[in-house]
Amino acid sequence: MKENQRGFAALEGLLIFLIVAIIGGVGWFVWKSHNSANDSLDNANAANGGDLPKLAPVMTYKECLKSKTSTVDNKSFPKTCTSKAGKKFTDPNPYADWKNYSSTVGKYSLKHPANWQAVVCNPAETDLTLYLGPTKASSAVCSSGKPAQIRVVSTPAVPTFSEQNMSSNTYSDITSKKIVADGVTGKRQSGKLKADQGGPEAIPANTQVVIYQFLATGRSYIIIYIQTPTGDYSSNSLKLFDSMVQNTFKINT
Repeated sequence: MKENQRGFAALEGLLIFLIVAIIGGVGWFVWKSHNSANDSLDNANAANGGDLPKLAPVMTYKECLKSKTSTVDNKSFPKTCTSKAGKKFTDPNPYADWKNYSSTVGKYSLKHPANWQAVVCNPAETDLTLYLGPTKASSAVCSSGKPAQIRVVSTPAVPTFSEQNMSSNTYSDITSKKIVADGVTGKRQSGKLKADQGGPEAIPANTQVVIYQFLATGRSYIIIYIQTPTGDYSSNSLKLFDSMVQNTFKINT
């Protein structure tokens, strides 16, 4: 009888051990699952920016261009880039992708936007004219009488050369100011035509006309811009034109 009791006691002890082991295993599994869930929540929170290190702030125009969250304004001149934080940067070298033009006969050089059409109809002539068209429609067609929206005229200066002034009989809203380009002082005049101008280069009334004049190294330089109300020459390229003359035009001595 005592042996049977000892057998039952051993069996009970084994059952108690198994029960404790099972409870312990279930408890460990629950604890492990809870910790895994917390880790997942922490990772999700970090992915949403909770614990991620902050990105370095954008400090230059070049860094702004590389950032995927920046906004670039390609229509402005110079071009601008605005970071996600709202900081605006301006292109420090807006003429880097412009084309160089140099005239040995005309004794000058300049840069113009790469997409402008540049035409010289008679490159061997002493009176040299460079035609520039900001658009295909506004470019010159040689031997057709059709000029371009922009003209750069270089001619031998005569001793009696003097600056030509816009007449109030022909133009309204006249402005005039001194301009220095490459160390040479000249004049910039602007006005609007009061009436249609006939001839082979017919220009309608209300056309805006801007004229730069320089005298140096025995030559005169006249740079003309026109912007008609409608038609082939209606493209508004005045800001680029002014930048071209004032910042890239150089007279070769």
